This record gives sequence, C-alpha cells and structure tokens, in this order.
Amino acid sequence: MILVGFLILCLAIVRAMLDYPHNHTLLWEFGMVFSDVLGGFDAPGTGDDYQPGKWAVFLIGMIYILVIALNSLIAILGDSFDKVQSDLKSYDML
Repeated sequence: MILVGFLILCLAIVRAMLDYPHNHTLLWEFGMVFSDVLGGFDAPGTGDDYQPGKWAVFLIGMIYILVIALNSLIAILGDSFDKVQSDLKSYDML
C-alpha cells in the first residue's frame, strides 16, 4: 500500500512537471493521478466546481475499495497456495 502511494506521488510529480505552465498544486496532481490509476474517471470537482467534502468521501471510498480488492486477492492466492500444498503432500505419499 505504501509502495502504491509512493508510485502515485511520483507520477503526480512527473505530471506536475509536464503540466508546468498550468501551475496546479501537487495535491491537485496527486488527486488526478489517483483517479487515473483507479480507472481514469472524472474526479470530484476542483477550482470553481469544488464542493467541500466530496474529495474526502472520494478518497475514503477509493481507499476502502482498494483494501477490499487487495484483501480478496490475498485470500484467493492463499487458497490457491493451500490447494497446491495439499496436492504436493498427496503426491509425496505415492
């Protein structure tokens, strides 16, 4: 999770450097890269369209979804590992 956050921060810095004339803040770039990484959909409004609280709900929801997805992936891989290990034990007995 820390590695993903670091990667998003690095991409935000690169995006800010490439978008230099627009002078967006690093936090804005981080939010845009975060939403792009999660599927490239429109993030909550910024600038004139900004509404307080939408970014907080968006970030909490996306982090929650990421944690659930990673937890599911770990469970699936753990079940597959257990199945392989049990098959290995049964083949060792032959």
